[in-house]
Amino acid sequence: MKKLLFVLPIAVALVGVSFQMDANAQVKKTGKPAMVQKCEKNFEAMDANKDGSISKEEFMAKHKGANAEKLFEAKDANGDGSISKEEFCAKNAVKKTTKTKTKTAAPKAEPKEEAAPKTE
Repeated sequence: MKKLLFVLPIAVALVGVSFQMDANAQVKKTGKPAMVQKCEKNFEAMDANKDGSISKEEFMAKHKGANAEKLFEAKDANGDGSISKEEFCAKNAVKKTTKTKTKTAAPKAEPKEEAAPKTE
């Protein structure tokens, strides 16, 4: 039992180091993190005609549903009718497309009037 308690943390640490080394190897191979590579791969899969941008038709072919058009408009940050790789992979490319409710502060309470000192 003592051996297991000793060996288990070491094994967990080695697995963690192994995963980090794999991620670092990916970055060294391509110069890009794995998430960026995945995003670019998804972009290329969606760009059916390989012109370097995703048209609304290409986007709608992959995205079904009521929100697909809103999602396209949100990703198309510059509003030119197509999504570039930069727009597609940008972390904050999705802009708000619906009206947001703004919270208004509660009205401030009127200051209480001080009671007049009692005079006798």
